[in-house]
Amino acid sequence: MARSPYVSKPHAYGVCTLADFEALEDSDGVTLRMPSLVALQLYHDGVLPIDREQPVELRLAGKATDQHFVRRLRGSMAADGRERVLLRLARTPAPREAPADEHSWLAGIVPLKLIPFGTWNPADRGGDGERIQKWMKPFIARGPRPSFEMQQILPGWDPDDPGSDPIGEAVDLAESGKIARAKTLLERLLAKDIRCLDAHETLGTIAFSTNARAALNCYERGVLIGRFTVSEDFKGVLPWAVINDHPFHRCLHGFGLCFWRLQRFEEAETLFNRMLCLNPSENLGVRFVLPKVRARAEWTESDD
Repeated sequence: MARSPYVSKPHAYGVCTLADFEALEDSDGVTLRMPSLVALQLYHDGVLPIDREQPVELRLAGKATDQHFVRRLRGSMAADGRERVLLRLARTPAPREAPADEHSWLAGIVPLKLIPFGTWNPADRGGDGERIQKWMKPFIARGPRPSFEMQQILPGWDPDDPGSDPIGEAVDLAESGKIARAKTLLERLLAKDIRCLDAHETLGTIAFSTNARAALNCYERGVLIGRFTVSEDFKGVLPWAVINDHPFHRCLHGFGLCFWRLQRFEEAETLFNRMLCLNPSENLGVRFVLPKVRARAEWTESDD
């Protein structure tokens, strides 16, 4: 089975199996502890429902148990520094009047919207004497495709106030060496709305120079959020000319660079090819690094 161009470790859970996670069962239900990326993937795949009145099927020792319902989802940090979530599954659904869990970052997630943005026409390529390069031909052969603008979520930003940009503030903090403050600011944005792709990408960029695995986790969360909207069978284009498409492209780019840096060449190649399909105008230099990835050349700092 081909590996998804979006996910570093594919998850194919048809149901939640307790053996897959750290589980504590009691008379009222089950508490599961799992990596946050796994929880996000389970929500994306529909294994964990957004609607808390919909049941979850559990299997214990290979046998189906009573139906359970999502009650709570809380973030936690393990001793190894990796993010986990605690998911509470109860045998009865929560009362309708029960308040939402203020610490929940996945339950109730709404996919980012796609706004039609005309048609990408390959006939526009090669104009004004521009030579159609070999790497472009497979994408041009697909013919005209619809293009879209992806909704951008940026809590606290006021378009009428240039000084209100929290991403710019975080970047300034990081560049001045105030890494902890920058991370705190970005994590607060994600606490307000996990769909802020700019925050995921900026956290990944901050981590990339010193810890490729940590950066990969940051980029992957952004990629998975985007994948709720742009699935693997998406046939459209997210043109770089549309500024709100930049955060998703940058998450994909950082994700691919992490794969390459960690010598996960096949995954990097698959992801970079997907990027070219999503944005045939190609503005991040993917076409220049793909030959190196295919040749299994090691990543160097000059390849950022």
